Amino acid sequence: MKALEESSSKLDAENRGLRTEVNCIKGDIAERNFRLKEFLSQKSVLEAEVAQLKASRAELVESERRRFESERRRFESVMSAHFGGFVEKVRRYLSDRDVVRPQVLIESQLSGVVSCLKLFIDEGIPIPAEKLAENERALSVQTAALDQMEVNDLELSDLPYFSLDDGLTID
Repeated sequence: MKALEESSSKLDAENRGLRTEVNCIKGDIAERNFRLKEFLSQKSVLEAEVAQLKASRAELVESERRRFESERRRFESVMSAHFGGFVEKVRRYLSDRDVVRPQVLIESQLSGVVSCLKLFIDEGIPIPAEKLAENERALSVQTAALDQMEVNDLELSDLPYFSLDDGLTID
């Protein structure tokens, strides 16, 4: 019976040890659950703060875009007031030049051909008269067409002039 009591005593001690361990584990679980709730609460607060910061950033970006667009329009307005006429003259000049330049090149080529044909004839190289006449007609037609074209040349007086003392400021 003594062995049974000893065995019972050992089992009681082991049982107390296991209960203590179970209680420690339950305490750890309770502490972890408490920390988990705290973390989830903090997470919710941080998520709300992030959402608020994103909204604030979006508002700030949109505000800066509007301000930039307003500044750009104002700058364009000032530049147009000061240089708009000049820019328009340059545009017209470039447009005219793009139309006239190929015609000038054709006239130059025809003039060169006629000069060459006349030189060949002067040198005694037989050139059919109708070939010379054909090129002279083409040259006169091209010259007449070129004379009809209006070209807006740029003059020195067309260039914009301003001084820093003129009060050219952009507010």
